[in-house]
Amino acid sequence: MPQTADPITHGEDVNTWLRGMTDSGAPKTSELLLFLIIILILRRFLTQDSSQNNNHEELVKITSSLSYAFTTQLKLSDKHITHLQEELTRAQRRIDKLEVKVQDQLKVPNEWEQETTEQVKKLQAALAAAQLNHQHATAAQKDLVSRLQYAEQLLEKTKNDIRDKNSEISALKDHLERYRTEMDNLTQQLDDTNDELYMVRKELQYAYEQKQEPRKEKLLLASSLLSTAESHIQELAYDERSEGAQPKTSPVFATQPFPANERKPPVQDLGAAHGMTIKDLNKLSENISRFNQNSTEGHDIQAYLQDIEFHMEMRPHVTDRDRLCILRATSSPEVRNFLDRQPSHTKSNYQRLCEVLIKEFTDPESEHGLLTALETKQGRQETPQAYYNRLRQAYFGAHNKPDLEEDVNFKSLFLKNLHPGVSHHLGVMACL
Repeated sequence: MPQTADPITHGEDVNTWLRGMTDSGAPKTSELLLFLIIILILRRFLTQDSSQNNNHEELVKITSSLSYAFTTQLKLSDKHITHLQEELTRAQRRIDKLEVKVQDQLKVPNEWEQETTEQVKKLQAALAAAQLNHQHATAAQKDLVSRLQYAEQLLEKTKNDIRDKNSEISALKDHLERYRTEMDNLTQQLDDTNDELYMVRKELQYAYEQKQEPRKEKLLLASSLLSTAESHIQELAYDERSEGAQPKTSPVFATQPFPANERKPPVQDLGAAHGMTIKDLNKLSENISRFNQNSTEGHDIQAYLQDIEFHMEMRPHVTDRDRLCILRATSSPEVRNFLDRQPSHTKSNYQRLCEVLIKEFTDPESEHGLLTALETKQGRQETPQAYYNRLRQAYFGAHNKPDLEEDVNFKSLFLKNLHPGVSHHLGVMACL
């Protein structure tokens, strides 16, 4: 290792050397070197030989070097202290910053704690509401369970009822099938009876035709004179003074709803009187049997109309409108549809409606046919048209086919049952 030259020995400027050594190194290194130099200077000072002549000069150099060394050390100490103070100041600043930061960080937890407290309160309120909703849901669930159990009980009961009803329906179906079999048997018996009745009628008709065969030529001649009968019947009625007995006719099948000697005067026109109230009409309709042409018990249009008139006679201030209301209220839907199809002048006239109903719904199986027509004779003052209508009704009943009047037997019977005065006037020898 190379040895450092002694500055004191070589007579160099100690102050300049020390300045260069202290300025070139770090503070701690400079202090260490300065401490070593001081030790060397003191060692040199102690080992200085006092017998030499230049002792005083050497001592001055050593003292000067030592003084400068101590001065330099003092400066280095001041620099070090200054540096330490700067470090302390910087450290204090860091501490202040850390304190501010710590305080800021302490404030943030406080705010966060407040927010957390508010959130906790909100969560507690939500939890209470959720618990209340849970209680309500539990109660509702219990209620639904009870209702479901009740519904299941009802369902089971309904199933049992349906099972019982099905058993009853099966039994009723068996009864119905048995009744249908009986109805088929009765229908077959009825058909057989109708066939027998038809054969009896054919035999009667054949017997009647055989009886009327010799008179056919006279009857054909008389039919051509029928058109002039009505023009002369009025003269005949005025010429004759005495009244003969009227032939018996069935009032049930006349073209008028009531017998001629019991025919009532026309009812007042619609609106002429105040009539009956709606309440009275409803009460009256309950006392009159409903007319149904499809009834299995049979129907009698004449008896039905007479029943209406009988109840009307017991009420004051009865108008034609009241009779029409009772007629519609006590008839079946089919009959009302038939009334609605009539012309307006017929629908507003009760007597015309009665005639139309009699003509339409008279039972052809009651008293009509050959036997009733034989008893239908023209009255003394009855017009040929009225007599013709009565005879047609008695002979054909409710049948209304085209060209029914062209029946030869009907024409013959018409001429046969003419009043003798009319027959004589027409020149027809109608034998009774």
